[in-house]
Amino acid sequence: RDEFFLVGSSAYRTYLAFEAWTLKNRQYQRVPMGSKIPPPRHRTNIICHEASGLVLMFGGSDATRLQRLRDTWVWDGRSWREERQANVPSEYDDNRLTYDRRRQKVVMIQLNKQLIWEWDPQNGWVSFPVQNPSPPPRYFAAIAYHSGTGEIIGHGQSAYSNARTDTWAWNGSTWRQLPGRNAPPPRANAQMHYIPKLDGLVFFGGEAFVTPSGSRSFYWRQDTWFYDGRD
Repeated sequence: RDEFFLVGSSAYRTYLAFEAWTLKNRQYQRVPMGSKIPPPRHRTNIICHEASGLVLMFGGSDATRLQRLRDTWVWDGRSWREERQANVPSEYDDNRLTYDRRRQKVVMIQLNKQLIWEWDPQNGWVSFPVQNPSPPPRYFAAIAYHSGTGEIIGHGQSAYSNARTDTWAWNGSTWRQLPGRNAPPPRANAQMHYIPKLDGLVFFGGEAFVTPSGSRSFYWRQDTWFYDGRD
């Protein structure tokens, strides 16, 4: 449809909201969603399944922020529908979603549990067992699909006392560790995206616990790194 799709949801105490907007030709337009919409939530996961044009949304947490959600919703451009199946990913808020264009699947990486899930409209959620080798368990890693190599790249994490800067690639069946020379300093929740014109990944920002001077204090990083996926 050649447009951006923005979902805004709030479940803060008494302020509950769920709405969607499109951005096309620099103009925002609110999307009418009908009577059946997903419940308001925090920290949901949302991504487009590009081959079908469907927007997939999974999980989050409710208004209390104590109950984590495991529901799956699909937006087809006109309405939401809930996808129900027995076997779905766990209700953790560190699930990382990306889209594998080569295999036309949404991929969820749960590095804290060393699990991988895939979703497509025909099969729903399908889980992969723990692979060997695979990245050691971690939280808040950066995940992105590299169109040039056809692999999903996962980098780093931050558990504060056990921060990692290693880099791994998932090809749809196995993990392999990449050399990752000159890796960015440790951080959590950095953003990483593939840039076609550069044929590589741009890695930006994130949260760090150890400042450049060496003191232990939480702060936001504002540095930018480039990774070609082959180093």
